[in-house]
Amino acid sequence: MLGFSYSAEQNNKLFSNIAPTVGIDYVQAGWKDALLQIGEITGKQKQAQQLLDEYQQRVKVLRTKLSNKNNQKTVTISRFYTGNNTPEFRNKFSFPVSVISELGLSIPEKQNQITTTSEDPYVSVSLERIDLLDADILFAALDSKSEANFKKYQNSPLWQKLNAVKNNQIYPVDSSYWIFGNILSANAILDDVEKYLLNEKDVKN
Repeated sequence: MLGFSYSAEQNNKLFSNIAPTVGIDYVQAGWKDALLQIGEITGKQKQAQQLLDEYQQRVKVLRTKLSNKNNQKTVTISRFYTGNNTPEFRNKFSFPVSVISELGLSIPEKQNQITTTSEDPYVSVSLERIDLLDADILFAALDSKSEANFKKYQNSPLWQKLNAVKNNQIYPVDSSYWIFGNILSANAILDDVEKYLLNEKDVKN
C-alpha cells in the first residue's frame, strides 16, 4: 500500500496493519519525483519515465506555441471554495504553478514577494485585497458549488480593475485537477491551457 508523507501518522499505522505500507515524500512542485518513486516501488520505472517523457514533449510543443502568442504574460491561479471561505492564489511552491512555469508562463512578481515558505503553497485573498490576483491572465479554479462565492468577487468594483478582466482573460476551471496533482492532473492543466490560451475563445467575466 502506498501513501504520501503528509498523511496522518495514525492512518499509516492503521494501513500497515492491513498490508505493507510505503510512505512517499510528496512536495507539490516535486510531483514528478513522486511519480518516479511510485514507478520504482511498483517495478514500473519504464512506464513512469515514459509518461514523463511524453509529458515533457507536450510541454515543449506548447511552450513554443505560447511563446509566440503570450510572451511575457503573467498568470494568476486562484481557488474559490464553497460557502464563505476566503479564496486564495497559488504561489511558486504549488503544483499548478510548477506546471505553467514549464510552459514559460509566470506568476506576478507581487505574488512572489509575499511568498516566504514552501510549506504554504497558497495565500488567502480577501475582497479588499483583490489586487493580489492582478495578472494578464487568471485561471479561477472552482470547487463544486463555489459559483456564488466566485460571483461575489466578480461583483466587486475592484474586480473590474484587474487586467485579466480588462483583457477578457478570466477562465473558470475545475479545482479537482488544478490544485493538487499528478501526471493526469498535469496533462489536464495542459489541456485547459491549450484550450484557452491557444484557441480563440470568448469567456464571460
